[in-house]
Amino acid sequence: MPAAPRADRPYTAPVPLRWSDMDAYGHVNNVQFVRLLEEARIAAFQDWFAPLRDLTSTGCIVARCEIEYTAPLSYRRDGVAVDVWVSRLGGSSFDLAYEICEAAAQPAGESVAGENAGDIAGEPERVVYARALTTMVWYDVAAARPRRADDADREVLARVLADPPSFSRSASRGGGGAR
Repeated sequence: MPAAPRADRPYTAPVPLRWSDMDAYGHVNNVQFVRLLEEARIAAFQDWFAPLRDLTSTGCIVARCEIEYTAPLSYRRDGVAVDVWVSRLGGSSFDLAYEICEAAAQPAGESVAGENAGDIAGEPERVVYARALTTMVWYDVAAARPRRADDADREVLARVLADPPSFSRSASRGGGGAR
């Protein structure tokens, strides 16, 4: 069962961490963040599209993934909360935005200030470990090719449309990064 959505986020998925997610440095390996996004995306799609269709026969595929890591994430029994929302709707593709966050509010005296703090009035502060964006392409499994979004798809996604995540810097947006 998903956690209650934040005021500015349409869906929050609780995602468990595995002991094997850790790397030699004692924190969750960067590759595992993609799995966390996938788990949250599947949960969100099941919630959003359940009344409409089963996405195993006509679904969507990941065409692009961008992740900005904002804080080290170590193993915790409570897992993490992943906020998921739509940040762009196109004719045959759409962008999903994510924040991977602390699963629960920080105990008193252990809050984190700055960009990792909750910024909604009345919301407890929580650590943001990563922000991400995936471009999803609608896909016809039987025909093995991309397809246009139909009106029902667009209606479902329009209900969870909000602004994209705020990345600190991004090569795709003219910021830093290797060239």
